[in-house]
Amino acid sequence: MNNDELQIAKQDVLLEPISIRNISNRNYFIPDYQRGYRWTEIQVQQLLNDVYNFESKLCNSSEGTWYCLQPLVVRQMTTFPEEFEGNKDLQWLEVIDGQQRLTTVFLIIHYINEMFRGQKKDPEPTLLYQTRKNSTVFLNEINTTNKVQTSNIDYFHISMAYDTIHKWFEGRDINSDKFIAQFYDSTKVIWYQTFEENSIEIFTRINTGKIQLTNAELVKALFLNSSNFENNGSIYHKQLQIALDWENIEYSLHDDNFWYFLNKEENDIPTRIEFLLDLIKKKSGTNKDEHYTFNQYYNDFIGKSEEYIFDKWYEIKQTYLVLLEWCNKPLLHNKIGFLVYCNLKGYSLRELIDYYATTNKDDFKLFLNKGISVFLKSVGQDIEKIEYKNNQDTLRKILLLHNIETMNLNKSDDAKFPFKKFKDKKNGWDIEHVSSQSEKKPETEVHKKLWIDEAVQYIADEELKLKCENWNNNDFDSLFYSIIKYFEGNDSSTEDTTNYLGNLALLDSKTNRGYKNSVFPEKRSKIIEKDIKGQFIPICTKNIFMKYYSKDSAHLYFWTQQDQADYLKNIIDTLSIYTNEQ
Repeated sequence: MNNDELQIAKQDVLLEPISIRNISNRNYFIPDYQRGYRWTEIQVQQLLNDVYNFESKLCNSSEGTWYCLQPLVVRQMTTFPEEFEGNKDLQWLEVIDGQQRLTTVFLIIHYINEMFRGQKKDPEPTLLYQTRKNSTVFLNEINTTNKVQTSNIDYFHISMAYDTIHKWFEGRDINSDKFIAQFYDSTKVIWYQTFEENSIEIFTRINTGKIQLTNAELVKALFLNSSNFENNGSIYHKQLQIALDWENIEYSLHDDNFWYFLNKEENDIPTRIEFLLDLIKKKSGTNKDEHYTFNQYYNDFIGKSEEYIFDKWYEIKQTYLVLLEWCNKPLLHNKIGFLVYCNLKGYSLRELIDYYATTNKDDFKLFLNKGISVFLKSVGQDIEKIEYKNNQDTLRKILLLHNIETMNLNKSDDAKFPFKKFKDKKNGWDIEHVSSQSEKKPETEVHKKLWIDEAVQYIADEELKLKCENWNNNDFDSLFYSIIKYFEGNDSSTEDTTNYLGNLALLDSKTNRGYKNSVFPEKRSKIIEKDIKGQFIPICTKNIFMKYYSKDSAHLYFWTQQDQADYLKNIIDTLSIYTNEQ
């Protein structure tokens, strides 16, 4: 084991949720690298409201749930800085992260003592500041009769917070006994006690984002805790096995092609393995408990053997490997990616994992087909009758499915649909009208001229070309509709199908914005140009502009209603394997 590997594994910490009652009788040293207290009135009020409104529920272990604060990162002090003013015979904890929360907790306890406890006070944490030494005295002597202090910025924010606590209790009908019970016993901090010596280095890592005490990092610390392992001689090897696997999974999830396949939309979380942990613990999208998954794992580990904990780690690895297998197999990648995007009841990623574990691979593929069939049936009408204006989300899914199934028919190893490109917020895919929309007629004289100059390049009719060369602003409207009709092949049909499926395709937003209201041959030219440069064009969009769906492809510069009908027929035929699914 080299030094880097040893450092990865050696992350032993004491990690557990601890009630406010059990952190209140300890001594805390706030070092000089910490900034001053800066909590706002809103933050203080939010904490008070959350504690008071929290409703404890029984969980599987028969223990009640609790309201959980962010981690408090501490290190037991064995040496002291010069001019340390505390009693060195006591046990002191250096606060590396969380001093803002700890100070607020002190203020609430101090307020409870002032207003509700009389002579019999509850224990208050001892807070000793390295550089703001008078702050300790100020905290201990603060009371509701003091005015908000302005002598220095620290005193101002501390006294503002204390005044906010007072106003919160006085300004509403608060059951103080209920709050105090909730605060002391149903509110916990995540106690993160590290045994590393260099506290400044730890502080720097946390605050520069190199490590973040996210839900995932807390679960990781649980797994790497040496108390989980029975054979002390091989602890580091066992920790290393988990730590390296963890890093490999996190690294793999940062492949955006994998990540966007797993997520319905962009999901910007700092530690991506947290998504996997939430998935395993079945955390719902509506669950706002930030540390739900950590609490689930913590309760899992209480009193459990090393073998049990390794089984839990195996569950994480196995789930990851299943998802990776799905991502790497084009057919599964495309169909599962589509179902994830549709977010159908009964076919969520968690439900797909559960079903996969109970069946064979052939039945699993049939299950995926059934899910896609459920989506198409949910549309509730013939797809050719769905109008663009109020049904863009449904139409986008249908067009996506047409592209996916067209790629599936290819059955090659590179026929994986690029969900990353599809879901990108900046340049994700819009629905593009193949033929021009008359309502997007150019308005300024400059735009009108550019539009006519673009269209005339593809006009063979001499009379119409002459009109284009001699147009003026007064006759533009008539000329505009004549040109549109020309490129629609002078179709005699009076039915307007501009905003229906047969005239719609997917295209990235950047390209789509560049089209504006170009006529069909100009759009076709731009598609070909992008394709030659190797830029990704959705396969069905490319097929449209190459006229691959059209029975009559002699007129490459026209997009007629017959072309629309041919394209629509291909969509219906391609998706028929799902619409016929029983």
